[in-house]
Amino acid sequence: FDHVLSEEVTPGKQYRMMPYWVYSASAPIEGSPAVADGRAFAGDHGGTLSAVDLVTGGLAWSAAVGGSVDSSPAVDQAAGLVVVGSSNDKVSAYKERTGAVAWSTGTGGAVTSSPLIYHGVVYVGADDHKLYAISEKTGKVRWTVTLPGPVGGSPAFDPATSTVVVGDGTGTVTAVRAGGSPSRRWQVTTGGAVDNSPVIAQGQVFVGSANGVVYSFSESTGRQNWARPVGTSVTGSMAFQAGHLYVGAADDSLTALRASNGSVMWSEPLAGPVTGVSATDGMLFTESSNGTVSGMRIGGEVVWLVKAGAALSGSPAIMDNSVFVGGQDNGLYCFTPYGEPSV
Repeated sequence: FDHVLSEEVTPGKQYRMMPYWVYSASAPIEGSPAVADGRAFAGDHGGTLSAVDLVTGGLAWSAAVGGSVDSSPAVDQAAGLVVVGSSNDKVSAYKERTGAVAWSTGTGGAVTSSPLIYHGVVYVGADDHKLYAISEKTGKVRWTVTLPGPVGGSPAFDPATSTVVVGDGTGTVTAVRAGGSPSRRWQVTTGGAVDNSPVIAQGQVFVGSANGVVYSFSESTGRQNWARPVGTSVTGSMAFQAGHLYVGAADDSLTALRASNGSVMWSEPLAGPVTGVSATDGMLFTESSNGTVSGMRIGGEVVWLVKAGAALSGSPAIMDNSVFVGGQDNGLYCFTPYGEPSV
């Protein structure tokens, strides 16, 4: 439970979070940072992957990826690797402590999907309409599955059923049973492009679509359980916590749904179009494309608010008392209550 962000509130003050530090990257940061082992990892549109010290905000190392990195890196602390996709049709792994290249693997299209790592396998989508499973140790492609459209969002994985679920630009959602030889479990179509990551929970797969509708499908069969309109478009990441789904939309709204039936618990207006939602125990944080980061209690009460120096396009990363976001002004921001040191 995050006691600092949940309990430390000063009523009546509009902006109660402040930058503890801001690291200046070489180009705009489109994706969300990843935070692990005392560092924040972020790729930028100029093709640089940066590792930044959480205490000082100073650069620990940087690596030239070769193409723009417009999604979040994946960090495997056990393997000591940071994995990113890039616009030059590659997925690359770097040593977490030094930034040295471990391997780089070609794909058939640009990679704007955020990699997902599980049990030594990197799952990632690409613009060539394929889902890739890549050996984390060697970078060798283990298998691919061809999909109806380009994949911009991260896959979701359920280790209990060895199921990978991914959406694509045609609005199709595909579930694949992972393994040495993958098999398609089911495939369904929504009413708009699916450019974010599905959420798997309670035997359901939740998907937000560009048509502004959130869908729930059975994880085992793909049968639709319910569909709920929430706004003009859902393109950013959603968050699940304690039986509830939190969804931001392009019409500046954040909506809380009951996962069991899709009924609306509450819907609140925010400062701008929502690009992503993150949850920690007792709190939700959102990014909006106008540069606003909002922190609210599970009931929808806004208690933290701050404005970055430029537009935002990802989801906040939360660690202890700190919220990390990347901006279009090249800034990697570490926000803390009143600018207190990160703990």
